[in-house]
Amino acid sequence: MQSDKVSPAKVMMDVPAQSGSAFLLSALAAALLAFVQSTSADDAPANDSCIDAARIEAGQVQFSNIGASTDGPLQSACSTFGSEVTWNDLWFIHEASEDGILEVSTCNSIDFDSRISVYSGSCTDGELLEIACNDDAEGCLGYSSRVLAECNAGEEYLIRIGSFTEGDTGSGTLDVQVVPSCFNECSLSSQMELEPCGMTTNDGCNSAAYSSQSDITIFHEVVSLDVPLCGTWFCDGTFRDTDWYAFEVPEPGAMVTTTLQSSELVVGYLYLARFGCPLEVIDYQYGNCPTILPERWLTAGFYRAIVAPGFESIAQCSSAGPESRYELLLSVSDVEIPYPENDDCGDATMVADGMHPFTNYYSTTDGQTTAPEDCSEYGPQISADVWFAYEASCTGKVTATACETADFDTRFEVWKGGCTGEMLACNDDGQDCEGYTSRVTFDAVCGETYHLRIGGYQGARGEGMVEFSCEGSCCAADLDGDGFVAGSDLAILLGAWSSSDSRLDFNGDGAVDGADLAVLLGAWGAC
Repeated sequence: MQSDKVSPAKVMMDVPAQSGSAFLLSALAAALLAFVQSTSADDAPANDSCIDAARIEAGQVQFSNIGASTDGPLQSACSTFGSEVTWNDLWFIHEASEDGILEVSTCNSIDFDSRISVYSGSCTDGELLEIACNDDAEGCLGYSSRVLAECNAGEEYLIRIGSFTEGDTGSGTLDVQVVPSCFNECSLSSQMELEPCGMTTNDGCNSAAYSSQSDITIFHEVVSLDVPLCGTWFCDGTFRDTDWYAFEVPEPGAMVTTTLQSSELVVGYLYLARFGCPLEVIDYQYGNCPTILPERWLTAGFYRAIVAPGFESIAQCSSAGPESRYELLLSVSDVEIPYPENDDCGDATMVADGMHPFTNYYSTTDGQTTAPEDCSEYGPQISADVWFAYEASCTGKVTATACETADFDTRFEVWKGGCTGEMLACNDDGQDCEGYTSRVTFDAVCGETYHLRIGGYQGARGEGMVEFSCEGSCCAADLDGDGFVAGSDLAILLGAWSSSDSRLDFNGDGAVDGADLAVLLGAWGAC
């Protein structure tokens, strides 16, 4: 039977012939390579093992994990692309000098893809407790890392740094700092979130039962301006709690700053949105301490403030630390508001026929908040009003219009007899007027004053131009409008004799008769 192994003679026959000196050099090179390889295997970093962790103070330390083995736990809360292992790890130990946040970072300071974990306990099996970890930190190039952990003065923490991929090693700088926590407790004056931690009752549009027509108090907690609110949140890396709060800005509006105070251990997201679904976000920020949406002018009405922990965070309701809590504040700045001069009916702007500019952007509502149902098919709401006082230039039909000359959803009302008189006419959306702008027509008597109220549908605000025009003249008996009282006007009057036509009932007694004929004859001639 023939053996499968190759004989030594066969090996020697296959080696090319070499001179004595060449053979010697080859043997020396092979021996040197074997020596270097054996030396590299034995030349692991001094802090390669957990029990040999290097003690370090706050500050920066140079390191290299080239030649390091892997002796730490194979499981971690940090899982990226299905991998939890920190390969080729080095170990450091640091004693916190004060209560606060322990920050450990290789951000932009290494030449390989790092991972960092922080542990409490000892290196003995089963006594290492991972309290924080990070693979790739936001804003850090080259897949470098930054991890934060709550720490207590005098306690020691084990820091493990290694590679994402086995054998992908390198060197760099490790930075260790202890900084005061930016958030520890809610203010004693805080409102308290009503939703228990772990529940999702104030999830707004995220709730299947929510609709934009629902009462705001059903799926939203209503919070007060200038009073902090203390809330709780949770996130397990897959599911997170979002808290939706409604708040009302009073007329005519306010400069509002939105601030979220939360622990650095949780990436806090903060949103400002309009009320209604689907969600319309006005502004958002995340990840700062505190997280602030800068002041902005919000017109009167309801809005939402939404807070949520980032999916990359771990926050548990049972935690005694600050990471499960936050504080939300909606603060109003004291600013001088440029109210329109014709904001109130008593300050109505006197106008005549022609075009007149207006704005209700900073206006309040001093008229009725609802109009008759027949003013609009979309409901009676009207607010944020301004006023004009118009002296009729004729007896006849007067039209006031902002048809396609305003940039918001307008509503018009015409009042006779002053601010507390009688509504003569109203309009929401004028026929063939784009942008939900308005046009209204009413009967007027020459020389009498009528008030036009311009408001916004459901608080809409903006600016535009309103035009007044009158079809007729101030000569009441000039029925055909030719500037003369003559036979043609007499014929019109006689044709309506004994009727109640208000246009021909000059004395207002309810009937067209001899008294009205006397008025016409007294005005005979040019107007």
